[in-house]
Amino acid sequence: MTLETLQPISPAIIEAERAARDELAGARVRGGAGRWAPPVWLEGFGVSAAEHLPTHRASAPVVDREQFKSVLGHFASGVVVISALDDEEPVGFTCQSLFALSLDPPLIAIAPSRASTSWPRIERVGHFCVNVLSDDQEPLARSFAISRPGKFAGVEWAPGTNGAPRIVGALAWIDCSIEQCHEAGDHHLVVARVHDLEAGEGLPLLFYRAAFETFAGPATASEATSA
Repeated sequence: MTLETLQPISPAIIEAERAARDELAGARVRGGAGRWAPPVWLEGFGVSAAEHLPTHRASAPVVDREQFKSVLGHFASGVVVISALDDEEPVGFTCQSLFALSLDPPLIAIAPSRASTSWPRIERVGHFCVNVLSDDQEPLARSFAISRPGKFAGVEWAPGTNGAPRIVGALAWIDCSIEQCHEAGDHHLVVARVHDLEAGEGLPLLFYRAAFETFAGPATASEATSA
């Protein structure tokens, strides 16, 4: 990591610091114990009666794209399908980036790709359903990850409270409305308010190191003992 070159402290700055310290001490004496005088700020330094700190910044490192993907791939996540009903046609896409954002108010966040052809249609609708996929729904995850029409062909679903498709067999459903949408590099960062949610039965489908995985569940007492 390269740091910017720091300039030596000139005698003038040292003298100014000494004068500021003396002035601060004098203000405290004149004002009594109940008075407070703010610290004096010099360019590049925050001067108090005890310290001065030079300012410096680290240059931004260059991050290799493949290394970024590889390292971040070690963070295991669930897999969801974001769905909505656009002009009576169900649309959706597979999404890995989902997290709970706030409890009060209830907010979540997702990060659809800016290259997604489904997200603009869902954004136009203004609300959607997060379908948390079960471990036996990997085919759905793969199918909804491809940009193509008719993704819901043969998929069983029912409308949620906002009309968005709730995929039958999903582990959980979260009905949301869009609150904010921000550009974030090659993705959007979408904040959504939760209006209704429900959990089903089963175990989650996971995504880890660029592959779909399943959750084996907690070890039983006998397995823990033998380990």
